[in-house]
Amino acid sequence: PMAKITLADGVIVVARIVDLSLSGAAMASNAKPEIGSSVTVGIVPARIVRHTEDGFAVEFTRPQHPDTLEDSVTGE
Repeated sequence: PMAKITLADGVIVVARIVDLSLSGAAMASNAKPEIGSSVTVGIVPARIVRHTEDGFAVEFTRPQHPDTLEDSVTGE
């Protein structure tokens, strides 16, 4: 699945969700937002926690509910 990532400066990056959990996600993208920066994944507030070979990983500000997680991050 794909997700829209809104960076702190309002720029929107589209990324592929590689791994998704209730506490965070790994994204495949050419973008490498600054570690520690605040972002929004779909409608979920998060922060960048690390860069990966093919993108970056985020930690959600609050744990997400399993019933609504995918819809919240994909915006569907």
